Amino acid sequence: MNDSQIIELYWNKNTKAISASIEQYGAYCFTVANGILADAREMANRMVEESQIVTAANKRAREIYAEYTDQIEPFGLDESWLDVTGSAALFGSGKQIADTLRNRIKFELGVTISVGVSFNKIFAKLGSDLKKPDATTVIPPDRYQEI
Repeated sequence: MNDSQIIELYWNKNTKAISASIEQYGAYCFTVANGILADAREMANRMVEESQIVTAANKRAREIYAEYTDQIEPFGLDESWLDVTGSAALFGSGKQIADTLRNRIKFELGVTISVGVSFNKIFAKLGSDLKKPDATTVIPPDRYQEI
């Protein structure tokens, strides 16, 4: 096992608790373009409310991540890389930490996350994209070529 463990976390944008997403913004824009002004106002208000929910949930998620490592690199609104190399003695392997984070986020925030665990950020990101919406994928350094 390589000493380095990088976790990449990706919010599942299709959950009910965190429903604001780029895809939805596109739908709102389509409605506005078709001239349905009252609906557009209502949807704009919902977008603001949902954006506030997403921001608050993202902030709380990062607080949870910080309980496991201080090596957090946010990427956009819904992704973060965590270097948990120095956390193994306290919290277990990268996979154990990833599973703990997935369960805590689901329980505390009501949303799912997909997690990739690997020896660098690129393969951690790839791992998080392989199984959705609620999974941990481990790509060890001796098996990355099989992906």
